[in-house]
Amino acid sequence: MNGAKKYRLNLENCVVIGDRWSDMLAASKTNCLKILVKTGAGQSALNEHFYKIKDIKIEYIAENIKDAIEWLYYQFKLKDY
Repeated sequence: MNGAKKYRLNLENCVVIGDRWSDMLAASKTNCLKILVKTGAGQSALNEHFYKIKDIKIEYIAENIKDAIEWLYYQFKLKDY
């Protein structure tokens, strides 16, 4: 059983934050929201592997994980708990 079924996830309501072109490809195949971070392998994904992701709509390219979370927070106006 895959994780989406096991945890009853609607993948269209899920977010993938990744630093690799393959993260963005996987997210696009499941219709998840896609955020590419430039840290780790992210800059390489943008430069050396751009041709692999050029047709994928990446919702946001973040400087780092903090930037990614802040973008999500402001996009969806999450509440502080």
